[in-house]
Amino acid sequence: MAHQNRDQPLFKLALLSLSSILAIAPSLGPAIPEVAKHLPGVSAANIEMLVTIPNLGIMIFVLVSGFFASHLGEKRMIMLGLLVATVAGLAPLVTNNYFVILSSRFLLGAGIGLVNPLAYSLLNILYTSNESATLLGYANAITSLCGAVTAAVAGYLALINWHATFLIYLLVLLPLGLFALAIPRDFLGDAQAPAEKAAPVKTKTWVGWPVLLLAVGLFLFYALLFALYIKVPTALIENRITTPGAAGLIVSSFTIAAMVVSLGYGQIYRHLGHYTILISMLGVGITMMLLAESRTAGLDYLISACSGVFFASTLPYSFMLGAQISPAHAENLTSSILLIGINLGVFLSPYLFNLMKLIHPDLSANTSLLIAGMGIVLLGLAFFFASTTARKEAPVQ
Repeated sequence: MAHQNRDQPLFKLALLSLSSILAIAPSLGPAIPEVAKHLPGVSAANIEMLVTIPNLGIMIFVLVSGFFASHLGEKRMIMLGLLVATVAGLAPLVTNNYFVILSSRFLLGAGIGLVNPLAYSLLNILYTSNESATLLGYANAITSLCGAVTAAVAGYLALINWHATFLIYLLVLLPLGLFALAIPRDFLGDAQAPAEKAAPVKTKTWVGWPVLLLAVGLFLFYALLFALYIKVPTALIENRITTPGAAGLIVSSFTIAAMVVSLGYGQIYRHLGHYTILISMLGVGITMMLLAESRTAGLDYLISACSGVFFASTLPYSFMLGAQISPAHAENLTSSILLIGINLGVFLSPYLFNLMKLIHPDLSANTSLLIAGMGIVLLGLAFFFASTTARKEAPVQ
């Protein structure tokens, strides 16, 4: 069945539409000040956790998605994930209860987590290497674009009503409808047959300290980076730039710049080589420090876009490095561990900054951005020297 349908435009569109929801969970960020106003008894860290707790759901359900796929099949699992994400994403429209909203945000991440592993891997399974590479480029662009657009729209919906912000999750209906209409139940057909017939490969259960340290590094990087999502809205109020729409556009400028530059990552790496990670992280850190000192929305947009330019190379380089230092036949486990580090960092980001505030009660959002930028600069230096050592000691595969 897969071979009869996979070349149809609607079939490809349905597969690519799965990528549209992968980066929309944090798009609530620009509305955080408005949400906080209407939930006055909830601490700032717990309000900010509404932005990041979907990543905990994503992390857990990425790990168990194989179980669901084996029992339900790929199409049913994807449909279940999309249905859960739709209902959970829209649930806060009709409640003011913090714990109900928090639970629905977790379930939003759970739904996305069921879809996440297959959003890209299906393109590799169903298409030849050249065509899948092209489609993967489209998928990456769709992910970034939808993340940027929903963040901008969320900021303006918050001006209408804080509940209205959650209307951005209507976007999930797009892949839900397309997948239901265009993808047959047995859409993989015999596309997996070669893999199933191949001799089993023994998988390593230990990835080594270099991979674990890389995961810790990504955990710290994303915990600091997410100050952009959870601290910029508050910083705008501190700086008397009070509209949530401005916060949404700042986050969007970061995401769009990263999307455009990431399309040229191959050329960037060819020119910068192993200095890519050093220049990228130094750039992100310095621009975040500049963002902390900016006092006008226009300058914020420019600095945020520059930060996105530098950020674009960090993730592909990190996963490339992970593949280089991973033991033979442990590549999938390495990728899973790195994804856990990233999602755990995003989830715990509000608590990291809350811990800083406990140490220094007068810590402002601008100072939090400054500290995050300084931390990323130091992390970039550590990444560069540690990756150089790890690469020299990497096992021969």
